[in-house]
Amino acid sequence: MPFPFLEGADPFGYVLHHNMDASMGPLGLTKFTLNMMLSSVVLILMVLAAKKSTLMPTGFLRNIFEAIFLFVRDEMVAPSMNAKDAKKFMPFFVTVFLFILTMNLMGMVPLPYIGGAATSQLSLTIPLAVMITLISLIGGIMANGVGGFLKSFVPSGLPAAVVPLIFVLEIISFVIKHGVLAIRLMANMLGGHLVVGSFIALISIFESYGMAAFSVPMILFINLIEVLVSFLQAYVFTLLAIMFIGSSLHPDH
Repeated sequence: MPFPFLEGADPFGYVLHHNMDASMGPLGLTKFTLNMMLSSVVLILMVLAAKKSTLMPTGFLRNIFEAIFLFVRDEMVAPSMNAKDAKKFMPFFVTVFLFILTMNLMGMVPLPYIGGAATSQLSLTIPLAVMITLISLIGGIMANGVGGFLKSFVPSGLPAAVVPLIFVLEIISFVIKHGVLAIRLMANMLGGHLVVGSFIALISIFESYGMAAFSVPMILFINLIEVLVSFLQAYVFTLLAIMFIGSSLHPDH
């Protein structure tokens, strides 16, 4: 049975609009910029609500943040850095993890006008990757000196004739592996939303209750998978950032 209210609808628009950025005013703000700002405000308010007031973690939010902090410190940062550097970089890595996770989850909320996953756009993931690249570069130089940092791109024991080639290849590899941070996060967050949008579009295309009965459960299932992916991609991005920065600080390890 057809759906009269879907006549003239653009099913492909349903697929794409949620993942497309759009200008929101004369100040140059876009819907994903506002989404990112809203995610930042939500995260800050949650952190303030869980503000440490006792030596023991108390309250639901406080326990969640304590668990996240300990997980990032013990399972992600500690294996890649010494105790001094781990303590120095912990606030940064926890912030990166929570910021990406909050934006991923906010992208699943059907907010009017500014709905969508900001992390599904290269305009956000590229600056995040550039930030990690600069920290790896500057941190490596500060920790080892310019000569020591550049020396880490040339494995010891190589014949002198191949050193220039290997050096160039290692520099290219350094840039590529940091650039992949942006592409991996964007692709994984965009993919889930496109799958959900595709099932919505199928309802519009076939205009049948049978297709709706099939698509709606699939949409709910994909949404559950997206919750897992939101946590997983925040974890993967942060873990790789820790490994890249750690290898720059300690090239011998």
